Parts: sequence; C-alpha cells; structure tokens
Amino acid sequence: MNGGNINVGIPGAAKSTEIKGTEFGLKTYPNPFDDHVYFDLQLTKDSKVRLEIFNIDGSKLATIYDDVVIGYDHYQFEYSPENVSAGKLVYHMIVDGQLMFTGKLIHY
Repeated sequence: MNGGNINVGIPGAAKSTEIKGTEFGLKTYPNPFDDHVYFDLQLTKDSKVRLEIFNIDGSKLATIYDDVVIGYDHYQFEYSPENVSAGKLVYHMIVDGQLMFTGKLIHY
C-alpha cells in the first residue's frame, strides 16, 4: 500500500489543552491541505503513541508514528499523501492503548 510520505521531527509547540501556561495535545495544520499536513504533539508524560490516517471509507492509508514519545518534548510529524484521491481523511491518535485524538482532514 502506498499512502504517502512521512517525516518525523521534534520542533514547534503543540496546541490543544493548556496546562499551567504550557500547551499540550495535538495540533494539525494546514487544514484543508494540498501536498502535506503537519501534526504537532506534546504530552505531559512518556506514552506509547500511534498516529494513523484513514480514508472516509475507513481504510487505513498510513501509520505516521508508532513508538514512544517522551513527556514534555515537542514532536512534529509530516504526512504527504501519494496516490490518494482528494477528499476527506480521518486521523486517529491512540495514546497508551486509548483513542485520545481524532479529527477530519480535507485533502484537495
């Protein structure tokens, strides 16, 4: 299966929930997107994380990340779809075995 290219880095800040002046959670941008979308992540504790992309029919296109993240570190993941039709996509982030973040992406 060829769902796209994936890059992983540890720069910028993640946004979702603010705790004591520091933002924690998952931020996706830009949305809608054309050639790539970024996921910024920061969690408050070391956790096993899996980030996956699905088409609107529920077929998995890619696993962007499936490993441990270190608490308070910033992570950035980039997804560049290849041979994926324009339309709605869905992402799921599972943290320590529980679905913690889900959202829709629009790929044009």
